[in-house]
Amino acid sequence: MKLKKLISIVNKVYPDGAIANAAKGNDTEDGLALFIVSELKDTYNENASDVDQLTEALRAIGVASDELQKVFTELAQRTEDAERKANGHKPLYHK
Repeated sequence: MKLKKLISIVNKVYPDGAIANAAKGNDTEDGLALFIVSELKDTYNENASDVDQLTEALRAIGVASDELQKVFTELAQRTEDAERKANGHKPLYHK
């Protein structure tokens, strides 16, 4: 699988063609698109089979997704704690 094809696959589901624009080096303020393209390029192996290439891309994006989920959860908990504190209650997560 060529890198261009891999980028095209991801671009189909990402809003506004930002993946394709980032891959072409066009100016974009979409940091997530830039990150995804960077991950795809960093893990790309032109000698890998399609299955291996897709599997590695899936692994890399999966790791990033897990890390983002942890950040999301922490921010959600901090928000809930701040709201509870503002309403005179004890925080639930971070004491």
